Amino acid sequence: MISLIEIYRRLNEEFLGSYLHDHNYHELYKNPKSIKNISNRSRAISSKRGDIYILDDGGKYLVHGDLAELLSIHGILSVPSSQMFSHHDKFIPWTLSSGAFYLSESFWDEYAEAENYYKGKKILKNVIKKNPNLRFKLKVLEY
Repeated sequence: MISLIEIYRRLNEEFLGSYLHDHNYHELYKNPKSIKNISNRSRAISSKRGDIYILDDGGKYLVHGDLAELLSIHGILSVPSSQMFSHHDKFIPWTLSSGAFYLSESFWDEYAEAENYYKGKKILKNVIKKNPNLRFKLKVLEY
């Protein structure tokens, strides 16, 4: 018998498509059930609703601004990439590494401020609730 959580997760996952950027196609996912086939160092953005959008860049090292721009162009996220790091109450940028999501390095300075940390924790709570199969680390990935 399938649990209600599993049914919700299956209904919630969405493949948003392949997008061309700098002569390469990249896969865009929303709330994937698994990240085992997603490239290391892929970028992700989580929303305050608890959704996580992952751009599998195939190791091409796209930046969060590329993902934010793509989401904005397609009407998924309404924050321009130029304002991405000033909207701590709306989303958190992540980098995938070794099966876990780490805070974006360029977001860390802003997130470390007490008010932003509290806002980020609220967003993360929603993301974990909606994506219990994914792991998140509230620290910056060290290269």
